Amino acid sequence: MTTAAVFSQASGGVLIASPVNRTAHRWVPRNRNGSRSGHDNLRLKPREYVISLRGVEVARWETHNDNLLAISSEVSPPPLAGTATREPAFGVSAVWISPSLQNQALATGYAVVDQSSVVATHLAEVIKQHAYELLTRQETKRLLDRLAESHPKLVEELLPKVLSLGEAQKVLQQLLREQVSIRDLSTILETPLDTAPATRHPVLLVEAARQALGRALVRPLLAEDGGLRVVTLDHGIEEELSRAFAPQMPSPVSAGLQPSFVRRILEGLRQLGESRWRLPPRYCYAPRLRASI
Repeated sequence: MTTAAVFSQASGGVLIASPVNRTAHRWVPRNRNGSRSGHDNLRLKPREYVISLRGVEVARWETHNDNLLAISSEVSPPPLAGTATREPAFGVSAVWISPSLQNQALATGYAVVDQSSVVATHLAEVIKQHAYELLTRQETKRLLDRLAESHPKLVEELLPKVLSLGEAQKVLQQLLREQVSIRDLSTILETPLDTAPATRHPVLLVEAARQALGRALVRPLLAEDGGLRVVTLDHGIEEELSRAFAPQMPSPVSAGLQPSFVRRILEGLRQLGESRWRLPPRYCYAPRLRASI
């Protein structure tokens, strides 16, 4: 059953794709005589599309005639004739330009992409952001059945002796929510065999899985020289935050620590990282704090 869809007004309310089951459809409303219907209950603009998840809109964007999209990573990009906009997947500044300006844009440091590439990237990013919602128990069962073909002993020991299907689903969903790939499913599901006897709390199981995936998580963050730039907390602040949260599992901020205090810390860290590196900073917390913060 299709759970996500993209509708475009450019073809009269066309269902462009259902990415979950990787099938493609094309539906155009037509009148009885076979002509295309002008009725469109989605009320989209002429070149607008909507991405829906289980019938609910989660993203929307509008293309611009037959132009190309010029994207710059600079904080103050060089001027370029066209219509200012924002790239839909990551929200960076961009400009709709005529194809005749492509060489000029490339020469001044812009990346130039066509509309189909922009839409495909947008769709892929939306699916990535909502992947945890798409991972149902049935999909989890299908993943485990496939894993059992290559790692039968692992699945046999894990389910249902150590974790139930629902508990395994929650661990995988939380990893996806945190933008962690679950491709290495065997490594992820081996950790509960060691951790679950001590705790079956899904957040703590996720922390154990993240540590097992540490190399894969850190590798994309490394600079060209192999270094890793991170922002750390002062030891005193870290200790104060530790006392505010339950020692074994994440919980709401305690009465002794005002939420505004935590917000000021996080906002200060964000501003520090962006002012020094012009990139979202990477934070390094003690394991007991990461999930809570």
